[in-house]
Amino acid sequence: MQQQLLELAKLRNSNILIYATGDRPNLCTQIDEDIIQIFHEVLESIGNQENIDLFIYSRGGSTIVPLPLVRLIRKYCTKFGVIVPFRAHSAATMISVGADEIYMTKKAELGPVDPQLQIQQNQGLRTYATTDLFAYLEFAKSEIGWQQSNTEISLEILEYFHKYCALPPDLIGKIYRLYTQSRKYIIELAKNRSEGHELEKDIINQLADILVSGFGSHDYKIDSIEAKNLGLNIIDYSKELEDAVNSLFNQMANDLKLNEPFVPSCPGEEIASIIMSANKTAVKSAIINSVGKNNEGQSIIDMGITPWIFKAI
Repeated sequence: MQQQLLELAKLRNSNILIYATGDRPNLCTQIDEDIIQIFHEVLESIGNQENIDLFIYSRGGSTIVPLPLVRLIRKYCTKFGVIVPFRAHSAATMISVGADEIYMTKKAELGPVDPQLQIQQNQGLRTYATTDLFAYLEFAKSEIGWQQSNTEISLEILEYFHKYCALPPDLIGKIYRLYTQSRKYIIELAKNRSEGHELEKDIINQLADILVSGFGSHDYKIDSIEAKNLGLNIIDYSKELEDAVNSLFNQMANDLKLNEPFVPSCPGEEIASIIMSANKTAVKSAIINSVGKNNEGQSIIDMGITPWIFKAI
């Protein structure tokens, strides 16, 4: 991987950090708050730079992480770019919004950032999306004839949520706060550009509205063309750059076994040895978060919030 990383860094004339949260079956990882301290340590080790690119692969995670992470990276560089080889969904999309420029391969995907709220209930863990709540309200207005000015009907709607959807008023309020918080984060990230890469206020507000509530599904995929139409600064296609990005991603996916299901059948120490052995020639910084137990009581690596970060200088 080291050779591919250096070739891409040379093409971009940039220092490159790789951040990958895997989506291997049985071993999915997400963006979480622990990454801030890890990034700080890596950035301190490379010092202030003219250009830093973040090569990111992630299905998403905590939406409160992107803003402080982008602000942290910007303290160490003049220009901040993001490279998306394939998937950069949800919180990873928010990180991309905070970049001065984004390179997306032909297969690269961004996604909606509508927040998802998970609540433990009697029937198990249940996920609520803000867009689902708003979709119901739109349905009530268009099909039932409910108007927000009608207090009596509004109370009936809230009672219906509570009785039939297990959505008490405080939970509805929490969902709405998540929505407004995510929209604010998108606006702050889009405003957080270096000189010469600023976006107009109207474009920023429109971008926030669309990303947070403009798509019918959290699984919607945004390609480079649509991302550019949304107002993001997408770097024009280059075959040389495309090949370099894909080469690095393919090697990374192979090293991290992203396409292989994880079967926890050996002790954690052995798994750690396998991981480090497979990556010893390419990995400068591999972070393992903690050790847990599998169903047989064996010790296994718990990488639920564990990132992998590499640097090329």
